[in-house]
Amino acid sequence: MDILKVSFISAIETIIKLFSGLVVLKVLAIYTGPEGVAKFGQFQNFLTIAIVIVSGGVVTGLVKYVSKENTTANKSFNCIEYVRGALSFGFISTLILLMILFIYSDSIIFYIFGNSEYIFILYMMPIVLFFVVLYQVSVAYFNGVRKIRKMITIKIASSLSLLMVGPILIMQFGLYGGLIGLMSMQFVGGMVAIKLISAEMGSSWNWFRPKFDKKIQFDLGSYWVMSIFSLISIALVMILIRNYIVNEEGWEVAGLWEAVWKLSELSLLLVTTALSVYYVPKLSITNLYKDQLSLLSKVTMLAIILTISISLFIYILQDLIVVMIFSEDFLSVTEILKYQLIGGVGKIIGWVVGFHLLVKSSPYIYILVELTFGVIFYFLSVFLFDYYGLLGLTYAFLINSLLFLLFSVGYLKIYFYRLDKELCIAS
Repeated sequence: MDILKVSFISAIETIIKLFSGLVVLKVLAIYTGPEGVAKFGQFQNFLTIAIVIVSGGVVTGLVKYVSKENTTANKSFNCIEYVRGALSFGFISTLILLMILFIYSDSIIFYIFGNSEYIFILYMMPIVLFFVVLYQVSVAYFNGVRKIRKMITIKIASSLSLLMVGPILIMQFGLYGGLIGLMSMQFVGGMVAIKLISAEMGSSWNWFRPKFDKKIQFDLGSYWVMSIFSLISIALVMILIRNYIVNEEGWEVAGLWEAVWKLSELSLLLVTTALSVYYVPKLSITNLYKDQLSLLSKVTMLAIILTISISLFIYILQDLIVVMIFSEDFLSVTEILKYQLIGGVGKIIGWVVGFHLLVKSSPYIYILVELTFGVIFYFLSVFLFDYYGLLGLTYAFLINSLLFLLFSVGYLKIYFYRLDKELCIAS
């Protein structure tokens, strides 16, 4: 499939995913206000951390290796071996994480919400994380072997379950219902994944048995280590910043910042979800200088055009969009939204370069970059929030995105210069 066809198919799933999330967010905003939106975002970030720990870290690696093995004569054996290795890695990580959650459940839930009211959510984790592993590994496998429709089916099932269950639970139980809905979608996605991947393997359950191959575990483990560090620049930093806002100004202000972040995420999520299905597997099997340069140029240009178009649309209709997605209680965020949207353009370029760094370069460089920009974003946010309030947080996002953009340009120049030099020497 070419980039436009893959992007179109992925766009269908992305629209359903966005619609489900926006409906839940709308109901949550009406029934719980900014405070509920902030706490929901807080738990989403925590769940993201848990997902990356148990499986998300091996997904990119699994896509890469399955894509490569899919081009070889012995692809059936190798693909299954990598799937089994990824499942084994995920289940072991799940058991370790669950032990930590069990021992420190009170401290963790208090840090997330400021009280222990929602501790029952942590007790749902053992069941949920098991199905998260199945979901993530199945999606990565189907992406790697280019069976996009099956991958999309799994994702759509997960999103539709949130759409059908989430609003009802929120109306009945408030924020508690929203959190349960968020957890239940992981369960549904895992069930559908079991069905499809079992059929793919000829109804054989051999793929499900643990498989500990040193080479496979090392291959996937390196991506797991890199993903753990990337958490510092994404989910963990978000939790830390949100806690700082709560301590200084309260949950209401944190909810307004969450709204700004969600609005800027709209354009980024539409672009990254659609393009990643094409970009990551293609990048994994592209090695020649001109092919890599062509792929990066094509993906970057399309990503920039889409991000700018969506961001302009959001900015022009921001009053209407804020009320439509949230409620009138959130209208004040329109005064600070533009800097966040501008920063999104730099962020999308960083996304393209980040995957290139992950797939083609040294894991140590990737880790260093993620740590550096995560720390920079946190301290910029704290410093500028103290001076400018919520506006300062959008300044921080913009500055951090521009800094990453400068790094990206430098990184690509050095990478292609070295690649070109190696080709010259080889010839």
